[in-house]
Amino acid sequence: MAVGPIQSLVYPELHAAHGRWVAGRASRGFVPLATTPLSKVQRQLVRELVGASAAAIVRPENKGRMKLVGADFLRLGGVAWLSGEVMNSFVALVNARDDRGRLRSTTADSSNKPSTLPRTRMLNTHFFSRLCLRRGHYCYDNVRRWGTKAGVDLENVDNIIIPVHLNNAHWLLVVVDVAKRAFVFYDSLSLTDAEDAVGVVRRWLSDEALARLGSAASTRWAVDTWEVVVDPTTPRQSDAGSCGVFALAAADCFSLGVPLSFSQSEVPTLRQRIALALFFDDLDCDLDVSHCVRLTAVAPSDSDEEGPAFSSDVDEVFSASEGDDGDSDAGDPGGTAGEDDGGVFVDGDAGVAASVIAPGGE
Repeated sequence: MAVGPIQSLVYPELHAAHGRWVAGRASRGFVPLATTPLSKVQRQLVRELVGASAAAIVRPENKGRMKLVGADFLRLGGVAWLSGEVMNSFVALVNARDDRGRLRSTTADSSNKPSTLPRTRMLNTHFFSRLCLRRGHYCYDNVRRWGTKAGVDLENVDNIIIPVHLNNAHWLLVVVDVAKRAFVFYDSLSLTDAEDAVGVVRRWLSDEALARLGSAASTRWAVDTWEVVVDPTTPRQSDAGSCGVFALAAADCFSLGVPLSFSQSEVPTLRQRIALALFFDDLDCDLDVSHCVRLTAVAPSDSDEEGPAFSSDVDEVFSASEGDDGDSDAGDPGGTAGEDDGGVFVDGDAGVAASVIAPGGE
């Protein structure tokens, strides 16, 4: 079924409905992105978001102070690399949810229980590249005020999540676990920190503690002694372009303090869930979109969904990776991979077992 281009603004009535839904949203626990299949109407909405014309404004100014256009949502199809705009819009949603969790913990809810959500700040994708322009070129002064602007209070935070765009070609995460005095390294392709991303973050944290907390507190923190945790059981990537999806899904779980319970087979669904989250600018949206007449009018019928032909048609933009290696510009919708374009970095040590690395060595 062909899907025509959508003009700006895409489904404004759904944005309005979401605003009303948020106003009356019940207090409940936070959960990571679901890996269960979307409803047929949700799938139709995502299909249209990904099929929007490149310049169409799909999401007006979001929590990350960006406008997302059709070209951004196109990157959520197939095995396309995720752009900095997609990554940073998701970063803003993680921080917004943390703000909600902290607010909830200071007010009585229906259960009268304090929030158990880890206090989390996620820095944007530009932070690490500014901190370390290239390997061996570290400059704290480039990001001296970034932590403060991002709301990082070292004495009032449990996790600091830092996305790293390795060699401008591969997304991974370094998580500063302040509560456990450890660094968590997560790379969906490798268990080896070949570019010493953790070392860079360790140096930043030491400088940040000295600048924000003073010499005595910095000495007590003893950042140089913190261990590095690499968990070989975390989700592994087997396609050529979904490192950004793995990084975002992992960040979602880290920010909630829950296990990373997703897999490569669920990446198409995660791409769809991320598309919905970015469209509604909300990680915890349960809005029922079935009331949207324009969507239900073009959504496939139940009988169509039961047929084998439908499954291949509905997911063609999420699974059309055959023949697309994703490791060159040809597999990168939007052109050459640049500073903000996620890609793939194949690491031959992806099968190496690792767990905890003592400070100062492997």
